[in-house]
Amino acid sequence: MRLAPRHVLAAAALFALLAVVATTLAALRAPVLGVDLAADGDVLRVLTVAEDSPNRAWLRPGSRVALVDAPLPAADLLVGEPDELDDWSRLDALFAAMDRLAGADRLAARVDGEPATLVTRPRRSDDLPFRFWMHLAVGGAVFVLAAGVFAFRPADPAARHFLLLGLGVLVTIYTSAVYGTRELIVDGGLLRAFTVANALGACLVGAALAALMSVYPVRLAARLPALAYTIGGLAGFAQSARLLPAPDTLYLIVLGLFLLGLGLAWPQWRRARDRPVERAALRWYLLSLLLGTGLFAALVAIPQVFGLPPPIDQVWLLPLFLVIPVGIALGILRYRLFELDRWWAGVWFWFFGGVAVMALDLFLLSLFDLTRLGAMAAALALAGWLYFPLRQWLWARWARGKTGADRRAWLRELSAAADPAGLRARWREALRVRYAPLEWLETDAAGPARASVGDDGLALRMADPVTGHGLSLRHAGGGARLFEAADAADADTLGELAGLLLEAMRERDQAVADERQRIRRDLHDDLGAKLLALLYRVGPEDQELVRAAIRDGHDILAALDAEPLDLASAAADWRAEAETRAAGHGFELAWTEHGLDAAAGIELSARQHTNLARILREAISNAVRHAGARHVGVELVVAAGGLELTVTDQGATPTDAPADWRAGGGTRQIAQRAEELGGHADWRGVAGGTRLRVSVPLPGTTPPVPG
Repeated sequence: MRLAPRHVLAAAALFALLAVVATTLAALRAPVLGVDLAADGDVLRVLTVAEDSPNRAWLRPGSRVALVDAPLPAADLLVGEPDELDDWSRLDALFAAMDRLAGADRLAARVDGEPATLVTRPRRSDDLPFRFWMHLAVGGAVFVLAAGVFAFRPADPAARHFLLLGLGVLVTIYTSAVYGTRELIVDGGLLRAFTVANALGACLVGAALAALMSVYPVRLAARLPALAYTIGGLAGFAQSARLLPAPDTLYLIVLGLFLLGLGLAWPQWRRARDRPVERAALRWYLLSLLLGTGLFAALVAIPQVFGLPPPIDQVWLLPLFLVIPVGIALGILRYRLFELDRWWAGVWFWFFGGVAVMALDLFLLSLFDLTRLGAMAAALALAGWLYFPLRQWLWARWARGKTGADRRAWLRELSAAADPAGLRARWREALRVRYAPLEWLETDAAGPARASVGDDGLALRMADPVTGHGLSLRHAGGGARLFEAADAADADTLGELAGLLLEAMRERDQAVADERQRIRRDLHDDLGAKLLALLYRVGPEDQELVRAAIRDGHDILAALDAEPLDLASAAADWRAEAETRAAGHGFELAWTEHGLDAAAGIELSARQHTNLARILREAISNAVRHAGARHVGVELVVAAGGLELTVTDQGATPTDAPADWRAGGGTRQIAQRAEELGGHADWRGVAGGTRLRVSVPLPGTTPPVPG
């Protein structure tokens, strides 16, 4: 049964809370003298004495203390990690000394060479130093972070290894917090148990890191994780059973596991060479690892090389450890991988800029007789005058190479298009040149208002500026890189340029349409009116010529409307006109349609639209004016053979058969228009009226057969 992520997180938080409580209770078991101590040769030196210390009468800052019941070197008594000792006998002596000290309320000692008795008191929560709570915060944060990654990716092997790494970190840091932050004394049995637990936790951390890097981001070898955990388990067992030459030998084994995990980054990088998502995920790990260790080196190692103290208290260096697990977590979760390439180099420029300032400061301090403030001022001046301008120049050149798309070239290329179809083709070609995607995915759904990166940087989603449909480009650079936020910005710019040009084309076309409308209006209002007036003034022998001129004028008007129209929209126009006429002339209209849904994408030319509209108009006029019909039925059917328009009226039916009818102006025009469209018209008498059926082919279909 798979638990919901919130349940896993709740369980992890509860476990971490219980671990905090148990660790705190264990730390409070250690009695205290109420002083701060440091090693001074073989004796202890008092640094400070608390106000409530029971030993204020004997001790003062600077006092040198030798414990009679613990004749060990002071460095051994105050050792932070017992496993650092290089001999098992020294470790046993430490355990025995802690047994004696923890079991006595009064300690025999010599203070500045004089006999004295030191008194211990129970440890209180306010005696716990700040670094103790820092240990708990960091260890708990790493464990909960690892559990959170596992909660959302329980089937991912990397997430499982990361969870074990987080558990190892919690055990290691929490056990170390108990004896590593003690004043002096800790229960000997507790110290034994926590030392073993700490060793096992360290082995688990090293093994889990090596196992993690053997499967993350790609699987290198199936047996590597088992091998890493076997080495770690054997090392922990050998340390517990004292089979190793010395306690500190364990550190060499754990270091070897860490180096194995770090070394696996190279084959991982090579395996992910043609897999941009995996390589970007690996960069999170490398960035966090190198950044964490680099900051530690800059703040600790470099000052030690120059014999200087660290610039900050080492208690604040512990949170640097969080950088590594946070980076691993972001990589496993593949958080914003597509933005990592963009600021990858920027992080290193920033990091090495800080290192340069510190290195210059330390160099000047060691080389010249300068104060710390003077050295820092000189270092900042040199860095500001030399390093930072150089860094900015390099960054500008690198960024130009990454995002220096020539927008003016895009505008020149797109503006050469003559129509929307050509604009769309040139826009797609600009996308191909800019991103070189391996795959294009188009949908009929509307695209997003703004371009966006998805699928961990594998896809760039946008809207086609001409059709408005969604478009997804996948695998940028021929599959060699991920899409970035800058790519989305460039896609928006390119789309905006295409949109502006498309709007200009539409305005141009609208201007042409307005001019056509003016010509149409002039022909209709002036020439058409004059021809109609002339029709009633000339003699019968000239009327046919005038009628022909009127028809020619109608044809010219229809030719001016050269824009195609989809069939569904045309049918809606015809129906609206018929319903308006029915309301105006007082007859009942029954309109039915069949197959229009399957006719999506079929467009009628201006000629087809005009002729079919006039056929329907004339047929309804014949039914209402000549047959006196009070009920007219119109049926529009789209079939494989084309379009079939049927008009049925319930008016007066002629006594003769339709084949014997005398061809009038209306019926003749209907037949002619149907023939012009490659179809035919057929009249039949039906019960209670007359039926006209007009069949015409549609674009891309075969002409219907007269029936």
